[in-house]
Amino acid sequence: MDLKVQRLQNETLRLQTAQKTMEYQLSRRKLREITDWADMHRTQYEQYFTELRHVKEAVRASVAMEDILRDQQQLIREYQRVWGHLRHSPMFSPRELRDMGRVYAALLAANHQVLRQVEVVASENTTSMGDAGRLALLATAADHLATVHRDLQRFNRQNIGIALQRAKSTREIASLRQLYALPTLTPKP
Repeated sequence: MDLKVQRLQNETLRLQTAQKTMEYQLSRRKLREITDWADMHRTQYEQYFTELRHVKEAVRASVAMEDILRDQQQLIREYQRVWGHLRHSPMFSPRELRDMGRVYAALLAANHQVLRQVEVVASENTTSMGDAGRLALLATAADHLATVHRDLQRFNRQNIGIALQRAKSTREIASLRQLYALPTLTPKP
């Protein structure tokens, strides 16, 4: 009987060991499945975030291009408004008007170069260019445009100032102020 009990105990131990081995293998398999699942989702989310970064950069570039184009439109409107009045002004000689025209042409050529930079960024041929490169080009274009715009404004103010200095009567001054949309001066009491 002792031998029979001992055999049953040995068999029980062997079955318990086999059960623990099976549980261990099952646990390892479940952990491997969980790890694989986590790796798959991590990879998937990395791809999503990479795509989102690209979209974010593309949106940023698009907004930058939109800002540059809006600033260019403002520059062109300002040029057209002031030059349209200056070239018909009796305050300037034909030679002075030609010189002014050359300066305006140079400013517009510089403005055109900004447009070319934006075209390079927007063209499909630059798909090999990274987002950082595109944004750097746009930042350079925006800085260049700001410089051109400041130069245009300074030149406009200078020419309007000359026209006001040359005006002989109060009526001419008031007319020029209205023409160039300058504030009117009210006499102090």
